[in-house]
Amino acid sequence: MKRVNWYLVVVLVGLMILMNSSCDRTSTSAFRIVNINNGSPLIVDVLDWAMVPDPEDPGDTISVGFTKDWIVPVEVSYIETGIGLPTYPTNYTARITDYKVTFKLLNDTSTVLTNFLNTNPVNGNTSIIVPSDPEGQKTVKANINLIPKEWIQSYVEPYDPSEIPNAMLKATVILSGYEELTRNSITDTSYFTVDIGDYYDDPMVVGQ
Repeated sequence: MKRVNWYLVVVLVGLMILMNSSCDRTSTSAFRIVNINNGSPLIVDVLDWAMVPDPEDPGDTISVGFTKDWIVPVEVSYIETGIGLPTYPTNYTARITDYKVTFKLLNDTSTVLTNFLNTNPVNGNTSIIVPSDPEGQKTVKANINLIPKEWIQSYVEPYDPSEIPNAMLKATVILSGYEELTRNSITDTSYFTVDIGDYYDDPMVVGQ
């Protein structure tokens, strides 16, 4: 009888450990960045040139370059299932709170541009809620300011307008956050291409 009781105690302890570990488990591969910018390269025109009234001579106009935020669509998925134990009434849910973007020059050897890219990552906050879909069929789309106008201003600052470089960049995006049920950290990394330069604008139309 004592042996049976001891066996039951071992089994119960094992089940308790298993259930406890399931509450703390979040698969590092459950959260995925599905695509960035719908899988297409992002073409960034660093300055939007427009003709505006000359503040010193209202009868004349001057050419002014404007910068803007480059807000990019990002699609993500989450397939966390734990070990199959029920989580009612709360499902597994990923909350993405932070992002980081770094850039690598692909088609040039410019020391000035390389140094700028190496020392100017983009760091930002976001708020994306991604409910878990164990079947992996559902995704969540969000728009994230991956290239802020302040970064663009720093990009063009060392150059005269006629010397702003056109470049192909490899952008590395890291999204991070936590699982709401377990509070475990969540992160994933993906990449996209950026074609950046000062491209032609219609000077009579701002924002195009």
